[in-house]
Amino acid sequence: LMFRGFYLTNSEVGAGSLRLAAFYLRGICCNRIMWGVEGFQEITMRHSKLAPSRFIEEARPALQSFAEGSTKKLIEGVERAKAARMAKNDEDALAFLQSRNFNRKRSLEIIEAVEVHDQRKARSAWDFAQGITRIAQNEANTDNRVAMETEARKILDRV
Repeated sequence: LMFRGFYLTNSEVGAGSLRLAAFYLRGICCNRIMWGVEGFQEITMRHSKLAPSRFIEEARPALQSFAEGSTKKLIEGVERAKAARMAKNDEDALAFLQSRNFNRKRSLEIIEAVEVHDQRKARSAWDFAQGITRIAQNEANTDNRVAMETEARKILDRV
């Protein structure tokens, strides 16, 4: 399950650049944390006299293209990640996660999260990424959470 998302930020007084980001995501919570973000792309524009026309020329068409675009590439990426076998058994799964700098306890939590929530053994790149991001949601420290989610993204990027 994936959703299209975007955000637009701007400063009323010109203290920061205008930013438009578009992406796919699995969910968003009330404090605006986005989970499972994929395909993140951002356009940044400095405040200048040409910014309004640049927005019309670049940002608006990019956002419209994203909204109307095909999800084929995303779906194919998910299918490749599900097909990419990273482990044959639980020992391989544990070794794979530990090679990605997760300690034994955290690795076991990730493996268990896949089994509980997805009702299958963690074997594919998709499984590991889903388990990592699920466990990251419970991480109190933002830097640690982002590091875990970045590792999940790296796993998916390999396929």
